[in-house]
Amino acid sequence: MTARLGKVAVLMGGPSAEREISLLSGNGVLAALRAKGVDAHAFDPRERELFDLKREGFARAFIALHGRFGEDGTVQGALEVLGIPYTGSGVMASALAMDKWRTKLVWLAAGIPTPRFAVAEPGTDWARVLDRLGLPVFVKPAHEGSTLGITKVHTAADLAPAIAFAATFDPLVIVEEFVEGQELTASVLGEEALPLVRIEAPGGNYDYQNKYFTDDTKYHCPAGVRPDVEAAIRRDALAAFRVLGCRGWGRADAMLRADGTYSFLEMNTSPGMTGHSLVPIAARAVGISYPALAVLAGAGWYGWDALARRPIAAVRFTGELARVNPADLERLAAGLRGREARGGAPADVREAARRVAWVRECSVRPAFPATLVVAVEAHEPLARWDETRLVSVRGDVFAADYDGELPVFEGPEGAAPEMARLWPLVGKAAAPLGSPVTELRLSARRAWQATLASGLVIELGRSDMEARLARFAAAWPQVAAEAARATRADLRYPGGFALRGVAPPEQKPAPGGRRA
Repeated sequence: MTARLGKVAVLMGGPSAEREISLLSGNGVLAALRAKGVDAHAFDPRERELFDLKREGFARAFIALHGRFGEDGTVQGALEVLGIPYTGSGVMASALAMDKWRTKLVWLAAGIPTPRFAVAEPGTDWARVLDRLGLPVFVKPAHEGSTLGITKVHTAADLAPAIAFAATFDPLVIVEEFVEGQELTASVLGEEALPLVRIEAPGGNYDYQNKYFTDDTKYHCPAGVRPDVEAAIRRDALAAFRVLGCRGWGRADAMLRADGTYSFLEMNTSPGMTGHSLVPIAARAVGISYPALAVLAGAGWYGWDALARRPIAAVRFTGELARVNPADLERLAAGLRGREARGGAPADVREAARRVAWVRECSVRPAFPATLVVAVEAHEPLARWDETRLVSVRGDVFAADYDGELPVFEGPEGAAPEMARLWPLVGKAAAPLGSPVTELRLSARRAWQATLASGLVIELGRSDMEARLARFAAAWPQVAAEAARATRADLRYPGGFALRGVAPPEQKPAPGGRRA
């Protein structure tokens, strides 16, 4: 698999303020790719022109650049112009995620929780802002990472200097409320949120020094977070990743409050790969080594084939599962586990899933590290077809057990879709009759017949069923008493109908107990 990647450039260094960290990440990735047999080479865009990538025959680029130029869509756009595939998010998602302000606007619109904030602008009434946000607050340059330019402000008097300091990194500065709680990260690999990592920094100060250059910071994975809360954070991290348009891999930073609520701070589209970095820690928790992570981070290079030779370790079912027998799903999963993903390709799995009772269709996608996710669409029952089969609202005839009350359809094989399509119209037209339709039949000669719960059989003929039912329903108030004693209503007459099998009215007893 790695051999066909061709010559790979590991982009590292670059001109940003995070150059030092990028070199650490890039050299780690370079060694890891080489260990996996990839023809990988270091490439520093600060020292060389990007066009050299094309000139020297590089087939792909692993972006280990951090900050401006490497993480903001700039290098991504250049690589697209050069026609060189690259790791991670595209131009728009990279630019959006690099901008903390616009990231927050998108998240708020999508219902993703994020701390309250204000943009530092001339003339801002900061006393009013601090009344709303409270103290302390964080002052951040909008387009930097690795905590560069960030100040925690405890007093109103310290706010202006902190804004001025942040502005030396970026003219766009945001002031964000302080969220007290546990600092967490949720890494995304492919379409899977990895286990959370909880950060325990000295004095709660997870700054540039404590991030990269000390061993005093503790990283906990498992994070020790309540299982339901972890599941919610991982779910929302994936949603936060998707709504920004990200792909490949990334890392969402979050804060967890004591009451179990949480807020997302930012999204990193080119996560660190140093010895202290968080994505490798999370990956290791699910059995992915650093070298394997370096290869998997480039899954966007080759789509489904990223899992082509990995045996399926787990099968996860999602979607409409209420009526599906769990034992049937487990039998399906057991037949898939251990196979290569190539042998568990979507068409193959869909065919196997459709043989499970109540499953109409499914979609299949791989999820890292070695999981097959099967999203199930179930049949919704509409009617009974015969002793063993049902008809769905889509007109599919399928075999399944069902204990609930359903109308009965009867007709030639292949007629179920048409009957399902007409059923709502028949029901609506017959509603004024005061008794629901319980049976709908279509003869081999295409004559329609409906039976009410009262036992009345209605002959509808071959055409104009709705019009005939509407005419019958309009006359119902005048004929209801007589129709209640009839066994059949024949609506096939032009402009009218006939009641058949009408029993004589029940006579009231005469005085003395005799009938009159």
